[in-house]
Amino acid sequence: MMNIRTISFVLNLKGVVPVSCCLIPLLSGLLLCTPLAAGQAGQDREERLFAATPGDTLVIQNDYGRIRVSPAGGQQVKVVIRKIAVSDDRLENVVVVAQKVSQKIFLTTFYDDYQAESVYLDIEAPPFINVTIWGANPAVEISGVHGYVRVLTLTGLITAQDLTSSVSLTTESGSIVFRAHQQPEKDIRLESIHGKVSCELAEGLNLRGWVRAGGHLDWNSEVEFSNGQLERQIGVGGPLLLAASQKGAVKVRLNLKPSPTVASIPEMSPPPERTRSAGSTPRARRPGPVLNAPRHEPDPVPADNRASRTYEPPTHPPPAGGGPDPEMGEFSVRVDVNWIYLNVSVRDRLTNRSIPDLKRDDFLVYENSQLQQIEQFRSADAPFSVLLLLDVSGSTEEYVVDVKTAAIQFLRQMRSDDRIAIAIFNSNTYMVHAFTSNRARLERQIRRIRAGGGTAFYDALDICVNDYLYGEEGRKAIVVFTDGVDGQLIRQRSSGSRITFGELYRSIEETESIIYTIFLDTQDRGGHGDGRAYQTAYGQMQRIADQTGGRFYGPNSIYDVQRMFEEIADDLRVQYMLAYNSSNPNNDGSWRKILIRIRDNRNWVPRTRKGYYAPRG
Repeated sequence: MMNIRTISFVLNLKGVVPVSCCLIPLLSGLLLCTPLAAGQAGQDREERLFAATPGDTLVIQNDYGRIRVSPAGGQQVKVVIRKIAVSDDRLENVVVVAQKVSQKIFLTTFYDDYQAESVYLDIEAPPFINVTIWGANPAVEISGVHGYVRVLTLTGLITAQDLTSSVSLTTESGSIVFRAHQQPEKDIRLESIHGKVSCELAEGLNLRGWVRAGGHLDWNSEVEFSNGQLERQIGVGGPLLLAASQKGAVKVRLNLKPSPTVASIPEMSPPPERTRSAGSTPRARRPGPVLNAPRHEPDPVPADNRASRTYEPPTHPPPAGGGPDPEMGEFSVRVDVNWIYLNVSVRDRLTNRSIPDLKRDDFLVYENSQLQQIEQFRSADAPFSVLLLLDVSGSTEEYVVDVKTAAIQFLRQMRSDDRIAIAIFNSNTYMVHAFTSNRARLERQIRRIRAGGGTAFYDALDICVNDYLYGEEGRKAIVVFTDGVDGQLIRQRSSGSRITFGELYRSIEETESIIYTIFLDTQDRGGHGDGRAYQTAYGQMQRIADQTGGRFYGPNSIYDVQRMFEEIADDLRVQYMLAYNSSNPNNDGSWRKILIRIRDNRNWVPRTRKGYYAPRG
């Protein structure tokens, strides 16, 4: 029988009100948490309050269940937590950590040996609060917040209402509903890959609309078509409203009827009792953090549920201004600036060490042999977002212990302010842990990884480039550890990728991320046994690294991997971000080759991506 327990708790700046909770050492420090043990009686409801001041931010991570944020008066944040499991003993596998550090209120949920547990977070907060939410599959409801809002999920419905500051709602397969009765003061970005995006706007709002749909596009029943984009002015001026879905439908409705309150977001009840066994795995939750990768093949992901590569949102929103569009008869905004961003590393060819402390004037950037003007420059001290992608297919099973050890050493060599995420793949791809600077949590997840299954390498890297790194700002990199032998290369379509290497390569030609590839030759240790497949994979991994400005490594043995990780960590510590506005104004879709040189020093070798495709139209 489904067991539902409700917990909440009280905390203020002066101390803790005595409630049924315990202080335990967790991860990198002593955090206040409230584990619910089976059989607890009389503890069905408790409350926790955090003192809040303008500038405070709610930082929420929950992969399964619901996250609701609604407005409340006063200067406190009230949190109610409900844990849900298939049986009493499963409740101990869910830990909720809550604490306030400086101006951030952290609410983090951990699932140990996940078996369909979930957590419902109901939060009442002052409207001035800022909110950041991420998770695999939660339903997210947020209303009446006037601070900035950032939401990132893989699946699950995101419902938002009357958010007036900067808003970014992003999901892979979920849908988004955005309602506005009040005038937004800053840009709104609503983006899904496979789900639907719906905007309902009240009369009298001022916004610059930019809408794109891979499916059906419906603008207030006035304009309807499929697979295209539309720009419209709503009112006079105003911030940007961007609503986009790569594969799904996008609908905009104007003149939403006024609402005196924000309570129209419907109440979500806890899920009904489940009749399946406690050990079964829910098929609808994909991919979700995997704490223990299964030895058997995971459930297959439907083809229409994987990432698409055909749409890339604009790097910068359309600016104010523009002119009339004769086709639409409305105000239209155009993007005239084509910023090209480059992550650059520089090494001494004699010592093979990274070169720090370079300045903007040390670099020369050429596009199709034409010298470009560097407009933006970021020093090597800027933090990095690094995604570590590990092959856990059956062919790497004998190496998995060594791979995990090397990966943990890599984490320890990165700077404390670098954010790192862990993803694994076999026939499917899983985000083991989202981006964080908490090394202890990452190490714990790496130690739980197991190997088994097929190899869908092309799909995995494509998802990392287009989904897992999407929304990460600043300098970005992927470090891939694999034998690279996709099931396609050995004619095992059932366990290989759905996309081809050509499609993957076309995708990475557009990425701003650096990709480092480490080739593990498993042929002589129970691998696929096809020498030609390994030669092909070897060459493909070289091309991937070379195209993005990364480095390719082919260790002679697993014992060389630690040294290679050390070199990659050194490379990432000394990186430069350059940006220029192309001197070629033609939007002809052509390939443009990029070359970087260091002024007055031929022994210093810069690396960056080899080029990009110009936009069309």
